[in-house]
Amino acid sequence: MNLLPSGNYPYYRLIGWFTVRIEGVELNAGESNTIEVVNQQPYITIGLDEITVSTADHLAQAQPHRQVLGLSEMERANLLAFLRELDGSPVDNGPLPPPVVTVSLPPEAQGSGSSSHARLRFIVEFNRPITGFAADDLTISGSALPQAFQLIEFNPGQSYRVDVTGMLQTGQVSLQVQAAAAADGNGIFTATSPVAVVAWSPFIDDLAPLSDEFESPATLSNWSRVNEVEGWNADQLAQWDIGTSSPGNMRMMPHTSTYYMNLRAPLVYKEITGDFVATVRVDVRRRNGQPGRPVSAYSFGGLMVRAPQVTMAAAPNPGAPAGTRLNWPPDTYSSDWEPNNEDNLLISLGSPFSWQNPDASQWTIMAAQTDNGYTVNYWSPTGVPSGESIVTLQIVRIGSTFLLLRRHGNGEWIVEQRYVRADMPATLQVGMMSVTDYESILNNNLFSGQNGWETAYHHNRNIINAANGFTVNPDLVMDVDYFRVSRPAEDLTAAMLQSASLTSAGAGVQYLSGTGLAQFIGMTADQPYLTHLAGGAMAFKNFTTNLGAASDPLADPDGDGQTNFAEWALGGTNPTDANDTPAIVYTTYTDEDGSWLVLSHARLIGGVANASIYENAGAVYEVLGSGDLSGWAMEPEATTNPASLSAPAVGYEWMSFRMPLPQSGTGQGFLRFRLTDAPVPMP
Repeated sequence: MNLLPSGNYPYYRLIGWFTVRIEGVELNAGESNTIEVVNQQPYITIGLDEITVSTADHLAQAQPHRQVLGLSEMERANLLAFLRELDGSPVDNGPLPPPVVTVSLPPEAQGSGSSSHARLRFIVEFNRPITGFAADDLTISGSALPQAFQLIEFNPGQSYRVDVTGMLQTGQVSLQVQAAAAADGNGIFTATSPVAVVAWSPFIDDLAPLSDEFESPATLSNWSRVNEVEGWNADQLAQWDIGTSSPGNMRMMPHTSTYYMNLRAPLVYKEITGDFVATVRVDVRRRNGQPGRPVSAYSFGGLMVRAPQVTMAAAPNPGAPAGTRLNWPPDTYSSDWEPNNEDNLLISLGSPFSWQNPDASQWTIMAAQTDNGYTVNYWSPTGVPSGESIVTLQIVRIGSTFLLLRRHGNGEWIVEQRYVRADMPATLQVGMMSVTDYESILNNNLFSGQNGWETAYHHNRNIINAANGFTVNPDLVMDVDYFRVSRPAEDLTAAMLQSASLTSAGAGVQYLSGTGLAQFIGMTADQPYLTHLAGGAMAFKNFTTNLGAASDPLADPDGDGQTNFAEWALGGTNPTDANDTPAIVYTTYTDEDGSWLVLSHARLIGGVANASIYENAGAVYEVLGSGDLSGWAMEPEATTNPASLSAPAVGYEWMSFRMPLPQSGTGQGFLRFRLTDAPVPMP
């Protein structure tokens, strides 16, 4: 606007414009006001019909129309479509523009433009309803080599979600909607969408390495003990080892002890921060091979989650002989243990008091939680097979919600109990607990009600056995087959855990199947950690999952003599198709330098080579040479790939090595290929 003020009056002179808007003119009180229009440009004629006067009320009414000017292109198109629909008759504003389609990045990539989740999510939106949109209208590509995707409609005809999975390597994933992918009700087709690009790197589950299959006694040192960390100086486990007492298991055999109120018992654990899914498979039995469940009251073993305490030196200082009863609070000694700080929850298998379950063959599930030293127990034989001492137990944490599950043999997963504990800290102790012989604890006056702090301290700092002057009857031994822990699936929420029906609610056994949670927890989360695959664990799991194969690297589902690991590493052949087998190709040729034997193999792209050894994602490829088959010290040289080789699969490449033929003095030569895994030491 080019207006120049003139004098002391509300007078404006227009220069070089034919349309002007003047706001904020003050009018005199009364029924009428005079506006004088002076035209100083004789070749322009201004008529009264060309002057519009609007009051403040008029401007307020016009405000919504002004807001239209601030709409985006898609918002204006949506508004016009809506107005045409209300009008009910066509408006000749020329041909409608094509439906606008946009592709947005997944929420986790907003701002950063990258993701390390196992699944990438894109949102596809159309500005008006369309038909005919399908999965084949998408172009998904990128250097991360995505292998699969799923198109999900959540607002029919307008909003879609695209989940991309199976990325084989670090890189980018891009998505674009092709031209003419869909049409609106007027038969107008969409144009090509902009390209959405996300950087992707393999998701490495930071918790998975904490898992233990108990195959090596060396992993015993990876576990922490409450009695050691808190300085109680009292080992309440009569036996504790890996593979010595029971091959392939962790053996826990407790002295008389229990977790109840302020009483502390054996717990071997690993610290976990944040959300998790922890699973153990335990065999809880009587000692000395006797049949049936333990006869000692409250003999249980299972999975526990516990809040760490600040206790560093609970044992009395100066020390006192075992069995010496010390009063609480201390007067002649020091201890930094404080009662009413115990916070834990657990799920276990075992035996309560005989009067609570008189059937000696019937095992019982017990769940319990302790809050500031106050414990509430729940036990039930509901759905527990008679005489079966083996159970798989699982605890899932999402925020302050904990869901407890169990599984007997190869049966279905049972949702047992749920606790909501906002008081639990981010970092918890997660591991295996075992308790036995609560009756002897009572008989030895080691628990005297809720405020029995003196007797609780006496219990916690002592090995309660006959050698220390106690009359006891412990009767439980537990073997742990494995401990597996992982991060929950990113789509699992606390609300979903809170919606599950519970067996503990008294309405009978409540199974996990059919709840929608089975895709996140239960058997889905109970998988061994592939330690030897390291950074390639997720890529390997995606490979087997996408092809419907078991995730065991040593399995051979199609019986072709090649393991899942070999089929993944050597070209990505199908482990469920016996006709699709990894190939090690031998060829010979002669050139001006002599005769050559060549070995060619497929390998994953993006690894590190050191002479004839190549490593990528935990797979180690090695080509060895020999002149007599008795030694393999000859190192072959890399060479160009033979032209006869077929094109490698996406994400793979051919590599070839050669050695001269014949070998001097032998008249023969040999090449051997070796595929191994790179062991990853447990932390």
